[in-house]
Amino acid sequence: MNIDQKIKAINRIVMSEPFFDFEIAKMNGADLTLVGSKDFTYCHTLELVFKDVFHVSLNSKWSVDTGNPFLCIPTDKEQFDFNVKFDVERGNTIFAIVAENFSSSFYIASKDIEFNTDVVLYYKKEDLQPGERLADWV
Repeated sequence: MNIDQKIKAINRIVMSEPFFDFEIAKMNGADLTLVGSKDFTYCHTLELVFKDVFHVSLNSKWSVDTGNPFLCIPTDKEQFDFNVKFDVERGNTIFAIVAENFSSSFYIASKDIEFNTDVVLYYKKEDLQPGERLADWV
C-alpha cells in the first residue's frame, strides 16, 4: 500500500466514527506513535506509526472533525514553505493533520506511515478476541 492509499484508508476509518480524538502515545527511537479513540477511558482503536521521523510539530492531544479528512499531504506551496523553514531532508513525506478548533494544521515529516486497527484495551481481560490486545502498561 503506498502512502496515498494509507492516508485514504486512515481517513475512512476515522470518518466512519461520530467523533474521534488523538494523542501522542510514544516516541520510540525515530518512530512516533499516535493513538486514536472515541473513548480513551477504555481503549484506543487506531494507531498511527510515523516511521523514521525527521520533524514533528503537533500538540499532545486533539480532536478531529470526522466529517472531513483529517490527514493529508500538504499543497505544493505548503510543502515548499515547510521545507524552507525546517530544511526537511529528501526522502521524507510531510503529513498534515487537521485538528478541530485549531487555526493551523499540525505537521509530521517522516519516511513512511503505518497503521493498526487493533482494539488496545486499558484494562485486564482474560479472553481476548482476535484483533484485541492489552496496552503495554496493563
